[in-house]
Amino acid sequence: MAERTRNQTLVGYLARAGWSAENLGHHVNLLAASLRLADRVHVKSPRRWIEAMPPRDVPSIPRDPWPGLVCAALSRRLHEPVTLASLGWQQSASAIYVPADDGLTHVDSAVASLTEVVEADGMDRRHFLVVTGGALTTFAHDWLFDPDRIAAAVKGKRIDHAVVDDLERVADARRRLDDTLGGGAALLRSVREDLRLVIEILSNASYTEDVGKRLHAVAAEFARITGGLANDLDQQALGQRYYLSALRAAHASGDRGVGAHVLSWLSGQARHHDPRDAIRLAESAMTNRRELTPAVSARLHGTLAMAASLAGETKTADHAQARMFELTAVVDMATEPAWIYWWSQAEAHYHAGQSALGLNNPKRAEGHFRTMLSCLDPAFPRDRAMALPKLAMARVQLRELDGACRAAGEAATLARRLGSERVRTRLVEFRRAVQPHANAAPVKDFDTKYADLLHT
Repeated sequence: MAERTRNQTLVGYLARAGWSAENLGHHVNLLAASLRLADRVHVKSPRRWIEAMPPRDVPSIPRDPWPGLVCAALSRRLHEPVTLASLGWQQSASAIYVPADDGLTHVDSAVASLTEVVEADGMDRRHFLVVTGGALTTFAHDWLFDPDRIAAAVKGKRIDHAVVDDLERVADARRRLDDTLGGGAALLRSVREDLRLVIEILSNASYTEDVGKRLHAVAAEFARITGGLANDLDQQALGQRYYLSALRAAHASGDRGVGAHVLSWLSGQARHHDPRDAIRLAESAMTNRRELTPAVSARLHGTLAMAASLAGETKTADHAQARMFELTAVVDMATEPAWIYWWSQAEAHYHAGQSALGLNNPKRAEGHFRTMLSCLDPAFPRDRAMALPKLAMARVQLRELDGACRAAGEAATLARRLGSERVRTRLVEFRRAVQPHANAAPVKDFDTKYADLLHT
């Protein structure tokens, strides 16, 4: 009797997804429902796709539309392409539900890609599913660099500044995605892969000293972004590990500004654990302040002001805040590093508002947060979502419940779109602060509208 086998590839995918066979059936059915398909698969059917069941000696292959939907569900969960071929299902009838990039990722020219799209006619049985997560951002960012140039670098060939230019464009795109999407696990995985690519280039390629310094600087920035994304998912220890590795890479780059920038983020994280550590980190970053640009120095003074306020060092906080505004007033973004593009008067007022809250001055904090929100660029929705709960907290202390709940409600609406754990945490903190007023009409209305965020 032949030995019955398992589809080990599917087993591996499910293990990485954290799904059982029944979970797979459930998610495939959810996808089918979203596509308004009438059919559903029995939740135990995936067991037969995983393991041979009598009288079969090999696992079964599902009929259409299930192969394509299985690939789509796993691709969305894992944020990477899962194909019929990788599952060993290519001998089944061609999948009629496929990702939108089907047939586009392996063609050898732009013309071939365009042809693949426009030549599909009414006889094409495929129905396309929207690509999400890492699969989308990876495809979308391919235009930022020359694949052949990157591949040559990974294989150990000598590289020049053009490769670093490519990588810096990717870093800029990732930063701006974080601004607009508010982070998330998918973006974290994508940036981690970017960092892995830079590490391979640093390890395998040959380059001049100048190119090597720039490579270490871009590695530091990818590690810094990854640390920030981990923090946004409330993975504090992981975020700190990335910040510390970013600091090492910044040191190797010889760029004091890059190192100071990383220290400002490390200080911002430390503030929530021990503000004295945060003060020391911010002051350390300013040791060679003559080498820092106005925006970088302003950001550091803002970080110091927030830490000092929580430590009860009013004089240090006020002095740092005043210097922050002085420096911000003379910032010329044309001469600033690309990674500090987001610093502005709005950010300065946000830091000042945080400092005022730390010093128990809610009236001053409320004014800074209002000013910040009034002049914040709409391209930074996550910054807005982060500031609104702080404005709400200031208004709670001022006993302005209506205004507090309005601000928190706007933040909650943004949080649903952005998926930021840090914003949700701030909303939970706000709700705790208004618990003494739980029976007030504005608070009851807030609870009714946003209960899903408060109890996630």
